[in-house]
Amino acid sequence: VIEQRDCEGEALPNFTFQGIQEGVPPITINYLHGKRSVLVFWATYDTPWSSNFKVAQELCEQREKLNINLLAIAVDGSKKDVMKFLERHPSNMPVYHDPNANYECSLHVIGSGEQVFIVDSMTRIQIVLETSPDVLDKIKATLDRIQ
Repeated sequence: VIEQRDCEGEALPNFTFQGIQEGVPPITINYLHGKRSVLVFWATYDTPWSSNFKVAQELCEQREKLNINLLAIAVDGSKKDVMKFLERHPSNMPVYHDPNANYECSLHVIGSGEQVFIVDSMTRIQIVLETSPDVLDKIKATLDRIQ
């Protein structure tokens, strides 16, 4: 089920996310300007059918074709937990972290923390999607409708 929040149409708040892997520099909102973007918030626990981490990996492989920026943001409080997860699930995808969870709070990322924010090229929030088995299809359908 798509959950549309009151923040639809609002500009993203400023942010700085720290890179988790060695050599991944911090990233700011300026990176997103001028291109549609998908912010995938994910947690390090494994769910029975999938996790937003797997969704982010699939989007990463298709990001050039989809013409998007992609940010995979771990919502766990500990960088150590994220690093352990990445050891179990290796990926070439850059992974980011908000160590103080300030950004998740400002966007009201709640519950499991696994949500997807799709923003337009002007960094306005278009839709917020909850984790579901068909979230990847919903992301692509939304991207088809926005610039």
